Amino acid sequence: EKANPVVLLDEIDKGANEGSHHRPVDALLSLLEPVTAARVKDVSVDFEFDASHVVYVATANDAGRIAAPVRSRFLEFFIEEPDIDGRLVLAHSIFQATLKRMVPSEEVRATFARPTDLQICRLAWMTPRQIRMTSERALGAAAYEGRRQFEDRDFDAPKPRPQVAATSRQPKDGGGDEIAVFVVRG
Repeated sequence: EKANPVVLLDEIDKGANEGSHHRPVDALLSLLEPVTAARVKDVSVDFEFDASHVVYVATANDAGRIAAPVRSRFLEFFIEEPDIDGRLVLAHSIFQATLKRMVPSEEVRATFARPTDLQICRLAWMTPRQIRMTSERALGAAAYEGRRQFEDRDFDAPKPRPQVAATSRQPKDGGGDEIAVFVVRG
């Protein structure tokens, strides 16, 4: 009788278009009010339903970019950056989750050596996304070289990719097909 899902709206501050009157987040205004959400009509399928029991959770990196009417409909919590102990726990946790995702077999995962404390410290000063990406590169580098332990260089920043320039020209024989020429600058 009641639909009460939890809807996560991740980084709603990114939906704000500066200098524009159209803000996609404004479409939520009626859904975030229980009274108006009780009778929501989906115009695409001509269907009316009760969305007053839906729980909305939103995240944002910059709450100031969210329109005041939308912000007023949420209870705000501010999460401080973790201290060094929290960063170490986070880095280790993300590394372990990445290992589990990339190496699904528990038996094979058990053969990998634990990263050193210094390697985990290097990860701890990165953002969660950077920790995940660096962990993926470290696991890939070790697997590529057939190692089950990690070396410090596995956690280095990636080398910049060579720039590739593309040009095209007409063939000398007068045909109509273009030829693409790629030049790699290292």
